[in-house]
Amino acid sequence: MPSVASTFPGVSIIRYRELFLQLSQRKIDELTKGSWLGWGWSILHPLLQLGVYTVVFGLILGGSFGDVKTSGPFDFSLGIFMGLLLVNLINDTLMIAPNTVVGHANFVKKVVFPVELLPAAAITSVLHKFVISTGLFLIALLVLGPGWSWRLLWLPLFLCPVVLMTYGIGWALSAVGVYLRDSAQIVQFLTQVIFYASAVFYSPDEIPQDIAVWLNFNPLMHAIELSRDVTLWDRPIDFRSVIYLWVFSLAIFYAGYRVFARLRPGFANHI
Repeated sequence: MPSVASTFPGVSIIRYRELFLQLSQRKIDELTKGSWLGWGWSILHPLLQLGVYTVVFGLILGGSFGDVKTSGPFDFSLGIFMGLLLVNLINDTLMIAPNTVVGHANFVKKVVFPVELLPAAAITSVLHKFVISTGLFLIALLVLGPGWSWRLLWLPLFLCPVVLMTYGIGWALSAVGVYLRDSAQIVQFLTQVIFYASAVFYSPDEIPQDIAVWLNFNPLMHAIELSRDVTLWDRPIDFRSVIYLWVFSLAIFYAGYRVFARLRPGFANHI
């Protein structure tokens, strides 16, 4: 009979929370190890991105998302930045996940070590960057965009399911990466597909109907559009999209962990 920890995702994180926090902190520190600016890059990099988008798309090109009415010249660049926040969260997870177990053979071969903490800690380091970038977006929204309103309180409802999805993806890919070493190359292609299929630089309303039918299955596109609706566009919330986003994300979260638990017994023999 499988244990509770092997059945329900997140149980091991709670049970071994001190170890999880230590591993997460180590992963976060690795991001800035040997860097001259250190933590400064976590702030400077998204600031530079936002600056480029503002100048190119907001001031020079004067872009817009279809028929959406904007309240200022910077709304388009902020809309792109919002989309990239979520796309980068998923794509960064895809890039690091396949090697999170393979790269820690010494931990895997320890009988009592909770191996599921390895991908979870790596994803937490990605979330660290995501939180900083989200904070910068909110500041830019106040300074350059339409400002803050009570509708910002809806934002966690759209971001949290994407976070859950990243953990599910991370667990699944980290396990598959042990058996399929080419998975790291495969996900490089997937990151490009996700980037262009998630409406980062365009509005879903601009997609031809025969293509939109398929792209609407992409939960990330729903998360991006919902987030833009409450931060930039002041449009009504599509609760059908909210329900779909949560159902899909919870399914990925649970299924990803089950894949990890199913493949875990053979890790030591394949590393």
